[in-house]
Amino acid sequence: MTFTLRTRIALVPFDRRLLEARLTLGLITSDQMPAIAFEALKTGCEGAAIRQLAVLENPTDSEVFDLCPRVYAEMQLQDISDAVAALRVAAHIAQEALDHEDYFKPLHELYWLWMKAGFSEDMEEAGTLYDDVAAAQLTGEPDDRIRVWVRERLEEVVQRAAEAESQ
Repeated sequence: MTFTLRTRIALVPFDRRLLEARLTLGLITSDQMPAIAFEALKTGCEGAAIRQLAVLENPTDSEVFDLCPRVYAEMQLQDISDAVAALRVAAHIAQEALDHEDYFKPLHELYWLWMKAGFSEDMEEAGTLYDDVAAAQLTGEPDDRIRVWVRERLEEVVQRAAEAESQ
């Protein structure tokens, strides 16, 4: 079974830290890179490679791959670990769920990110949410109580990521 993370196709305004995370985890495809480069230009990132990438239409993987080292340097992107990347993306997903009060929607994605991060301790609270919700439902916990509990756990994910970023 193949699982495609929703963030593969969800493009957001240019956010350097989220972009670093998505690139680290392989959540961005070659055909998405020109749009990302265009967004970077709109926010003031400058560079010949960024401009070259932004104008590509239906680029091949090799066209994008050849430009990536210069684009990453011009965007001042840093190398980060899978665990840090997964926590950043998890916090973004959790914040979206909190903003839209759709607390159960991201649970599979959070589990997938935890796996991608090598079952990182920092991601465990988020990664186990799906199983924890299923167990609570099986034991007859009221949905309202589960919903409050999941919201609190999502808030903890956002908080943990903020703390990790400030260190």
